[in-house]
Amino acid sequence: KSNSFCTLLVRQQRNTQQKMSRIEVGDDNNGTRRSGEAERGVLDDVSALVTVPDWIALHPLLANYFSEAVGTFIFTLTFALVGINNPHPEERPDANITALPVGFMLMALVFAFGYISGGHFNPAVTLAVMFTAMEGRVKMLGYILCQCGAALGAGMVAMIIEGTGLVVPNVKNNDPEYIRRGIFAELIFTFALATTVLHVAYSRQKHNFFYGFSIGMVVVAGGSSVGGVSGGAFNPAVATGLQVAACLSGNCTPLIHFWLYWIAPVVGAVLAALAFALIDSEAVATEDGADDY
Repeated sequence: KSNSFCTLLVRQQRNTQQKMSRIEVGDDNNGTRRSGEAERGVLDDVSALVTVPDWIALHPLLANYFSEAVGTFIFTLTFALVGINNPHPEERPDANITALPVGFMLMALVFAFGYISGGHFNPAVTLAVMFTAMEGRVKMLGYILCQCGAALGAGMVAMIIEGTGLVVPNVKNNDPEYIRRGIFAELIFTFALATTVLHVAYSRQKHNFFYGFSIGMVVVAGGSSVGGVSGGAFNPAVATGLQVAACLSGNCTPLIHFWLYWIAPVVGAVLAALAFALIDSEAVATEDGADDY
């Protein structure tokens, strides 16, 4: 009888332990389920914050315009700050490295945003692409507006960072002799830049992995060659944006020759488009094509 009683006690203890185990497992499952639901709720809240509203996402070129604005802003800000923090080429020609970070930043931005907007960041490049009928006119004009606005904003931010001593593209000493040199300098190297962009990004060899490097190195070479003559902008948006920003701070002298930084690059872009049409007559349109945008 004593053995039967002991056996009964052992069985009861086992049953009690099993019931407790089931309760604990159930509690764990409920806790896990509740924590999982809480995590999903947090993720849903975060997704709601970063989701683009429908009224914005409806525009098919929003990403293109945004990429051009952001890229031009960063490039112009780099151009302005590097010029401030480097000695003038005439003062210490062996210590001026302005062209290097400017070219490297352009290379990085082209690689970053090229697959979205083409990575122009330059009205002259945009016009060269438009003249070759690779993209629609309205779309390209939208690019130019974004580039000019972003460049002006970058100039204002540069003044906030470094003060009013903003270094901007300008004709050396406002000398008529340097005006002539500046026109040729901006025209020739803008032609080189636009030609490079067309041949590495819009030609039959457009599916390559070196396009950003090629474009950036043209700016490095051009800035090193004629930076002391015209400032080495090769970009109407950068030049005019910084000139207007400097004028708002009281230095309007560089703005006198703003026309030089539009006429010379535009002529260079037209020549680049003509040369591209003659050299690569079999170039195919981009995936977007010359659409109505």
